[in-house]
Amino acid sequence: MTDWMATLREQRALAEKMSTDIPRTLADPDLTFDLAMRLYRALDSQADFMKLLAQKLEQSGFDYDIVSAAERLEERFADLAADAAEKTRELRR
Repeated sequence: MTDWMATLREQRALAEKMSTDIPRTLADPDLTFDLAMRLYRALDSQADFMKLLAQKLEQSGFDYDIVSAAERLEERFADLAADAAEKTRELRR
């Protein structure tokens, strides 16, 4: 059986680290289009994972606050993915 709470804690720690690291990476003048695109894809995949986790938590009857925390993490990863997508558009020009 999956320990969803442990997964949620791991994802929260990852989101906190990425919230610091991603903006710094995207601001690097040496960032290439390919790297920005890979970063976007990874963040988008992470947002999709968090969406699935939120759904699983809700289906398993977890408290609203827990499900809401997972949804907030999904939004954070989606926001980071959007930032990376914007950077790919800038680099493509």
